Amino acid sequence: MASSSDANTNYPRVSFRRTNRKEIGQTNWTYELKSSLYSCYVRAEPNKPQYMKRLKSLWDVEHPEFNHLTSKNLRDKAAWIIKKKRPWRT
Repeated sequence: MASSSDANTNYPRVSFRRTNRKEIGQTNWTYELKSSLYSCYVRAEPNKPQYMKRLKSLWDVEHPEFNHLTSKNLRDKAAWIIKKKRPWRT
């Protein structure tokens, strides 16, 4: 019979910490990402309460590889896109 310390060594260690921003690097906002963020922003209905939560959930479904972006980051970037009148369009 194995002791409890032997049983724990068989499992890999898993870290549940949030990824450090330095490990991720800066996000390169391509045309597709900007367009997708703008469409998520419109679908999140920004004039209703808790739209940032809806924006984050829509974004995480469409782009799971960018789930490190917070709802505040997404809100600020969407505001920048609107202020610049969607500058990715030529």
